[in-house]
Amino acid sequence: MIFTTTSAPRRQRGVALLAALLILLVITILGMAMFRGYGMQQRIGGNTRDKSRAFHSAMAGQNFAEWYLTQNNGANAATTETCSKVTDALTAITANTPLVCINVIPTTVAQPDTWGAAFTYTPTGMSTTAGAGSYAQVPQFYISSLGSPTGGSSYKSPIGQTQALFQIDAAGWGGTPQAVAVVESSFIVSAISTTDPPSASGQVQKNVFLGRQQ
Repeated sequence: MIFTTTSAPRRQRGVALLAALLILLVITILGMAMFRGYGMQQRIGGNTRDKSRAFHSAMAGQNFAEWYLTQNNGANAATTETCSKVTDALTAITANTPLVCINVIPTTVAQPDTWGAAFTYTPTGMSTTAGAGSYAQVPQFYISSLGSPTGGSSYKSPIGQTQALFQIDAAGWGGTPQAVAVVESSFIVSAISTTDPPSASGQVQKNVFLGRQQ
């Protein structure tokens, strides 16, 4: 008679299944982290682009204000008014309304919504209509007169050169109201008066230097 011996099946401990579940969990966590990081990078890139758009919008308003001060042979820099409301710059120019404010901008310069007065400027092609590439608001600027070319606290050199100082504050927005940038510059308009003809009044004023100091 032949006898065969058999051993009882060993008890399964599920080690392979547990290891597989752990590996799957690790892969899932890594995958979620990758997607989360990708979305975060997308948001950071979008915020950076929107901030850059706001900055360049503010610079457009500032450049327009500086250009305005140099026009009419510097005469625009000599006329001021008390600014008390928000006005479209091009409309004001058409109505011969000065854009230079005799009242200095309030100290809340970092908060353009509290300026209380400003001039808005819409660059060519800028749109505030909802959609891709639109802006929340058009840029605005405020020109404070710190010394009139016709007298006051402005400097006049021995050769007749008159220098007037202006403070220009400008604000621009990106695609959302939260994306806002404020820039400020000190702008000097220099002019010199001569008695050369053909001036009927005997005085000719000519801009000889235009400088900006950030």
